[in-house]
Amino acid sequence: MDRKLYLKMNVFYADWEDKQFGSIDSGIFNSEEDSEMYGFELESSYKITDEITIWANCGYIETELGDTGEEFTKTPDFTSSLGASYLGQNGIYGSVNWSHQANTKSALVAGETVPSLNLVSGRVGYKFDQFDVYLYGKNLLDEDVIYDYSDRDNGTDLDYNIGQPRTYGVGMTYRW
Repeated sequence: MDRKLYLKMNVFYADWEDKQFGSIDSGIFNSEEDSEMYGFELESSYKITDEITIWANCGYIETELGDTGEEFTKTPDFTSSLGASYLGQNGIYGSVNWSHQANTKSALVAGETVPSLNLVSGRVGYKFDQFDVYLYGKNLLDEDVIYDYSDRDNGTDLDYNIGQPRTYGVGMTYRW
């Protein structure tokens, strides 16, 4: 058994002059002076045994639009994920993953906040020489997934841009 720990970190900073942001409704591009973003991402994985690996990742970002100090739209300030995978020498494999995204500022409706997301997915399968057959599940806790809002009638009602509910399926991958 060869236990290994992998760590990877990325630190970033970007400063724009006259960054352009488009408006979906009007098609007009607006410029903001001295917009900036900075943050970090951290990825880690640990091979517990020859067959089992676990991982944890996180990211943090701060954004600022020009003199207003507002955040960028659709940019969560924190993201994270945890997971584990099994790949047996007998061909059986499986994985489970949890991911989190903090709430974000709506890109389509001013003043609205899109709620945070917590999603769990998984896969179990069998690997043959040239192909895999597997069962998968997405959004296993059946969370309400809202990606953004739209406002087609000027404030009377909000429409939701939603993600998939709990989904199960069967898949196959062929390699040549």
